[in-house]
Amino acid sequence: MTTATLGRPASGPDSRNARSRILAAAFDCFCEFGYEKASMKRIAARAGVSQPLLHHHFENKERLVQSAIGEMAAGIFSAAAEHLPPHGSAVQRLEAAKELLYALFVNNLRAATFTVEFAAAANHNDSLRQPYLEYQQTQRHNVVRFIEEIGRASCRERV
Repeated sequence: MTTATLGRPASGPDSRNARSRILAAAFDCFCEFGYEKASMKRIAARAGVSQPLLHHHFENKERLVQSAIGEMAAGIFSAAAEHLPPHGSAVQRLEAAKELLYALFVNNLRAATFTVEFAAAANHNDSLRQPYLEYQQTQRHNVVRFIEEIGRASCRERV
C-alpha cells in the first residue's frame, strides 16, 4: 500500500511539492503532538518550508487541519475503491467494502489518531466546530456514494 492508503498524503518524487510536504508534515505533527501543540512553526520546519510559504498555502492552522483531514479521507476512499473487487455479487462487494473501510479508517491507527485529534480540537475550538461537522457530513456522503456505486456496478453486471 502507498502512504496515501495509510491515511497520509503520498510522498514520492512526483508529489514532493511544497503543499504535499506541508500536508504530510501537518498530518504527522497533529498525530504526534495534538492540534494545540502542533504549531505552524513546527509544521513548517518538519515540511522543510518557510513559514511564509506555509501561510501562502494555508492561511491558518484551522484551514491546514481541514485540508489535511480531507486529503486523508480522500486517499482512504481512493484506496478502498482501488482495492474493491471489480466483479462479484452486491453482497460480496459490500462485504469487501465493509472490510476495506474498516481496515483503512478504523483499524488504521494513524488515521484514527488524526480523526480523534480533529474531533477533540473541534470540541474545544469554536472555529473548528463547523468544519468538523462538515467533515462528518462529507464522509457520510462519501460512504453513501461508495455503497451506491457498488450497487450500480452490480446491477450493470447482471444486465
